[in-house]
Amino acid sequence: MTRRVTAMTEKEAGSLAGVRTLPSKELRGELRVATTAAVFVELSAGDPITGEAASIVMCRLLDVSAAGMRIRIDRAVPLGTILSLCARFNGPKQGNHSSLRVVGEVRWVEKQDNYYLIGLFLYESFDTDITAWKLLIADQI
Repeated sequence: MTRRVTAMTEKEAGSLAGVRTLPSKELRGELRVATTAAVFVELSAGDPITGEAASIVMCRLLDVSAAGMRIRIDRAVPLGTILSLCARFNGPKQGNHSSLRVVGEVRWVEKQDNYYLIGLFLYESFDTDITAWKLLIADQI
């Protein structure tokens, strides 16, 4: 299967339906840790029958918790979208877990000047690195 990393444009962001502003009060139930890392987000899966490539964009991880993450991305993503993500961490604390694959649901989207902030809730999914993710985050708190 071929994967394609695309540059994001405002035109591709399309309609802003479903984009909301962050609440003034913190609603997160777990501690969050500020961090920076590259995150690859699979916006659409490839099709092995037609040979269509997956649509993958790179964005920036801003902070994490055991159950979620906040990313900076250059396009709107509809609320409720389930995404496959791969976070690439660097540094001595990460050990053997430099790239972790997780699955998350878009819970909120906030439009900034020329990018979007997106909050994701991470699922306990089969065949992902969610356990390693939680251990990594616990080690950083």
